[in-house]
Amino acid sequence: MKKLLATLSILIALFLAGCGKDAVKQSDDSVLATSVISSIKTIETAYEAKDSDILLNQIDSSEFAPIAANLIFQSAELKLTTKLIKIKGTEVHVNINWYNQWQLTGNKIENGGVSTLVFSSNPVKLIRITGENPFIIPAQRPLQN
Repeated sequence: MKKLLATLSILIALFLAGCGKDAVKQSDDSVLATSVISSIKTIETAYEAKDSDILLNQIDSSEFAPIAANLIFQSAELKLTTKLIKIKGTEVHVNINWYNQWQLTGNKIENGGVSTLVFSSNPVKLIRITGENPFIIPAQRPLQN
């Protein structure tokens, strides 16, 4: 019994000693991916709020102009779902599935698709959208409410 108690005490001491270590440091790629995901969430929230100042800080001016021209909705519900992140040199390519529902004057328009959002890595900023642009209201027949 004393031998079992001594062994158990040693195991508990080793366990407690192991729990006191510092957290594992994230890699540079992990930190970059986390920053890009945070930027996507900021863009999503600012788009729904039609906050062009925040959008301009997060999006390169060449991509911002068509997005700003489409901030004509009364409300929008944008859902961007990250599927894959690839870091290619100084660019971060984020494959997303997206769904957006815009409320225009008396009309509701829904659309969804697949896109790649391309971010610069320093600073983290959306520089290009390939595929369907989730921020552009489609020219289609509005759905009835």
